[in-house]
Amino acid sequence: MNGRATQKCASRIPANCRQSHRKPCCAIGSLVANVTGLAGIAGPMRHTVDYLYSLYDALVSINVPNDKARAVVDAMERDMATTIATKSDLQLLRSELHQECTLIRQECALIRKDMEIMAATISTTIVVRTGSMLVVAIGLLFAALKLT
Repeated sequence: MNGRATQKCASRIPANCRQSHRKPCCAIGSLVANVTGLAGIAGPMRHTVDYLYSLYDALVSINVPNDKARAVVDAMERDMATTIATKSDLQLLRSELHQECTLIRQECALIRKDMEIMAATISTTIVVRTGSMLVVAIGLLFAALKLT
């Protein structure tokens, strides 16, 4: 882009316009935002749009054809929409993980209680069997002493 086109466009920009003017004309940026459904979006999404505009401008400034520069920007936008997590995606993931961790803690508590019950049952069974064997052994010992 040459400086004259930017100056001509800058003269047509309304004084009350708050866009960053990464594109040569405010009208082009707002038209693209309206067509793509990004009009009125603030915050990280607006930053992404500005980033894509500046990427397009950089590609055009190094003499990449407009259609190829647009294809690169479209591919990046598509990838960013499908592969990059937004803050709301991360918050949703955080809440799902919190719920899963809560369920795991509850299951661990149930398993712990079951193991305590099993340990008490097993220890009682071991004491009874050991006592039974001791009684039988003492009975055999007395029987052997009587025989001799």
